[in-house]
Amino acid sequence: MAIYPGAKKRLIPKWNKVKITRHRRMNLHVAVHNGDSLFSMFSNSNSACSHFYVAKNGTVEQYINTAYRSASDMNGNDSTISVETAGGVTNPDGEPWTEAQVEALAKLWAWARDTHGIKNQVAKNTQTNENSAGLSWHRLGVEGNFAGRPGILATSYKPGGIKYSSARGKICPGDAKILQIPGIWERANGDIGEVKPVGKPSKPKPKPAPAKDKSGAWPEKPLKVTDKHTAQSDAAWRELLAAIGYKDKDLGKNLLAWLSNLEDPRTGKGYYDLTKWVNDGVMGPEGVKALQRKLFDTRGDGGKPAHLYFGKADGRRLARTVNAEIEYLNLKANRGVK
Repeated sequence: MAIYPGAKKRLIPKWNKVKITRHRRMNLHVAVHNGDSLFSMFSNSNSACSHFYVAKNGTVEQYINTAYRSASDMNGNDSTISVETAGGVTNPDGEPWTEAQVEALAKLWAWARDTHGIKNQVAKNTQTNENSAGLSWHRLGVEGNFAGRPGILATSYKPGGIKYSSARGKICPGDAKILQIPGIWERANGDIGEVKPVGKPSKPKPKPAPAKDKSGAWPEKPLKVTDKHTAQSDAAWRELLAAIGYKDKDLGKNLLAWLSNLEDPRTGKGYYDLTKWVNDGVMGPEGVKALQRKLFDTRGDGGKPAHLYFGKADGRRLARTVNAEIEYLNLKANRGVK
């Protein structure tokens, strides 16, 4: 059961039936409703229901287990966690989310991201690649004349993308709320400052470089093998790649460049084939598959095949892959230990 601990659980049986295919994003909507609940409306509807509803006082209700599809994002329902919010009744473009809603949405996004392994970014569009993953909003998948608006407000459905609605020109959730989304994303990453709409799009604050481990643990001693990357394992990757000439500030670009320069014995080309893919720094499915194949082929400290990653190269950078990456970093040869 994927139930958000911070929600009032009010599951509607008829909507908890069709499994979600893959968790790619969390889409934010506005309900054009100021009440404290949508339970009655969704219970009686045969055409629409979201996973969650966030009232103006920050109360969260959950109607659908996030293991199942909602019915709020049209062609994106198979891969989207849908969140309706109170508001939009008057001044729908100019009304921001309340401070309580902002706080609730940041916490809900952090939970959804970590529970379902969603890429930690603000979505860029609805194209069927990593750009549509992350913290997203309904209007990204809506056709309309939004091009004249500034920054992220101009982005909407383009051919080849995923449509979230057939209603042309739908502004959901409205300009003021869309401008709050980068700040909500920042808050979920630990910045608890006030999130307000601004006259121009707010840009995510640059993340500080991961602090290097000054405890002397790595490379002198192995890293602890964990299911998620830590500041120490991130710093170890950067240090190891820098030592062999990959010094871009973007770790993703360094990893993909390294994988493209290593020959995959299966194909005779780079593990990450730059004749098919670009090095944009995004460790998407093809980049992760390349990393998984490299980790499978890696030889251990004794010179024998180690098969650090085992199983199908599925392009998902989850616990098994992260375990294998840390084991690779811990090899004596990579730590300079004899």
